[in-house]
Amino acid sequence: MKRKKYAVKFCIQLCICIVITLSALVMKNSSNTAVSEYYDKLCSVVCHNITVSELQEVGSIAVSKLKDTPARIVSTVVQVNKNSQYGVPIDETRVTETVKQVHSVAGGMVQSVGKSSEKGLFVVVKHEEAVSTYGQLEDVSVVPNERVQRGEIIGSYNPECGNEFYYELTPDM
Repeated sequence: MKRKKYAVKFCIQLCICIVITLSALVMKNSSNTAVSEYYDKLCSVVCHNITVSELQEVGSIAVSKLKDTPARIVSTVVQVNKNSQYGVPIDETRVTETVKQVHSVAGGMVQSVGKSSEKGLFVVVKHEEAVSTYGQLEDVSVVPNERVQRGEIIGSYNPECGNEFYYELTPDM
């Protein structure tokens, strides 16, 4: 309970310090005596409401809570990646590329490569628990019965060709 009281007090003091700093930056060259008096009063409140030992205690609490943060972040990212079985077929962050590389969303075996009126040039990959189909491809870089890994390039798609990229992920029955 005592630590929480200090933490709240610390946060209030921090907010006041931020306000004072911003005020000082904006009005530090002000010749207005009212502004100077107000600034001096705020400084005295900040300086007298918290002791050095309170500040040290709150600081050590913050440090103890933050020291494990990098390990927690890494373990969370690893867990999310493990839980996310399927990736994305096209990396949309690479907006400068005219032709987009198409990636397998998970490891599996290429079942077929072909051309149809609905899907254009397409690739079908059988995964452990699903089947992914990628269509309207500009070119294909895999062959039937080839093993692919998650993220491996299986072809390319050109958005400027006029056809919308075809992607389907269905459960394997």
